[in-house]
Amino acid sequence: MVKKMSNNISLAENRGMLSKATRICKTPNTSVHGTGKRVVFLIAILSGFITPFDSSAVNIALPSIGKEFHMDAIALSWIATTYLLSSAVSLVPFGKIADIYGRKKIYLYSISIFSLASLVMTIAPELKFLSVSE
Repeated sequence: MVKKMSNNISLAENRGMLSKATRICKTPNTSVHGTGKRVVFLIAILSGFITPFDSSAVNIALPSIGKEFHMDAIALSWIATTYLLSSAVSLVPFGKIADIYGRKKIYLYSISIFSLASLVMTIAPELKFLSVSE
């Protein structure tokens, strides 16, 4: 059992029993007010919309991709599967990295990389380039 001290630091933390990651992951005491809450809410909605939208766009574009790259149905299914796998595999590691290095920094890097990769996918000259950019 961990008892709280008067200055809101637990005895276990004071004795160095908790890991560095546990101390890093604490929620900061600062709060967002007014317009800041709306901006954070808008960013959360848009980022939650991007991945399903992009996944749907890939599925809708599959016939055009098949014609452009002369691909059969099996190869086309790999495009959708690769996109889904890359999204799913990166969630847990980047969540942990965000806990360690800061959620805002990793979020901004991730959105930038996602946007750049989406742009690169639109100008892919061949199938290998398309698969790697996913």
